[in-house]
Amino acid sequence: MLPALTQYSYISSNDFSADYELIHKIGEGSFSDVWLCIDQNNGKKLAAKILKKDFGKSVNAATLNEISEVKVARLVGNHPFLLMVEGVYHQQEYGKIVLFTELMKKSLYDMISEGECPFSAYTIKSYTYQMLEGLRYLHEKNFIHRDIKPENILLGWRDKMLKIGDFGTACHVSEGQPYTEYVATRWYRSPECLLTRGWYGKKMDIWAMGCVIYEMATGKPLFCGQDENEQMEQIDWVLGYPDYRLIEKFRKNKSDVFILRYETLKRPKANISVGMGLHIVYQPYQPAYTVLKEMIVYDPNKRYSADRLLRMSYFNDIKNSPVEYQLKAFAKLISCKRTKSISEGESTVSGIHIINHMCNITHAHIYIFVDKKD
Repeated sequence: MLPALTQYSYISSNDFSADYELIHKIGEGSFSDVWLCIDQNNGKKLAAKILKKDFGKSVNAATLNEISEVKVARLVGNHPFLLMVEGVYHQQEYGKIVLFTELMKKSLYDMISEGECPFSAYTIKSYTYQMLEGLRYLHEKNFIHRDIKPENILLGWRDKMLKIGDFGTACHVSEGQPYTEYVATRWYRSPECLLTRGWYGKKMDIWAMGCVIYEMATGKPLFCGQDENEQMEQIDWVLGYPDYRLIEKFRKNKSDVFILRYETLKRPKANISVGMGLHIVYQPYQPAYTVLKEMIVYDPNKRYSADRLLRMSYFNDIKNSPVEYQLKAFAKLISCKRTKSISEGESTVSGIHIINHMCNITHAHIYIFVDKKD
């Protein structure tokens, strides 16, 4: 059984500025703002994600564990290509939760917006490999990211190293179908997300990542509908209408988009019943085409998994690269920590040790994830 999140009572809420300095806002969304933050104790720069929800003056471990980023950090653990929460601060005075992560240099979206795409063929291969390795690990732990997009692919300060970030909408497969219906940004939403009421799985992340790879290689989105119906229409222009068997499968849990396209309109437009084919919008000689054509597939059951994609010959020359060395070092670290933990009878979560310190200060709490000391 996995251990519950433990807490480290740290400082008074009035002393937050003495330990952390918020420099400036570096991102914002519907549910949170992200700030560049400096740890006054060691000068380390961090990303501080301040959740907009008011959690009140008292937050217990159960409440914290319902925060998606915290749940993923606990149950998945560290990985070289996943940007995990390193600490959680509860500011009691204002009822705010602050999530601390490693500070990344920029997002893939920033690079695309700044005209740095298309990338070289090898850079596309390296980035694709890293993203798929991160996604494979996440999927092995039975989590679905549900919001893969360029904004959530973060580039580190080390040359050409990246991490998948923002697990705010991630869910564990044990939550069971149907999942939340309106997830993922529209341009990266898979057909099963658009045509059903929450009947999707891990393969939705594969579709979204395929869209991201296309964008890396071309500098423009693959599908960019103004609404869900137009999004499906753009998909159908390329892939054609799904076959009868797949339509009937989606019909069992049909969405409003399905009803409009297959029951109200009834007949497909003749010129998109077959589709032009992915090879027309992204030609076979272009980088990562052999991988992409197995990701942008209408039927999720025929779409390749991250593990199967990584076993394709396309990635053979990634072996013995800095990316591969980092993965080998991670695997060795996890193996050593797991072996030592079992021999010592300690509780760990995927090789990550959760420490527990208590003191009498009650105005604020910080929950910290750290590597277990050897």
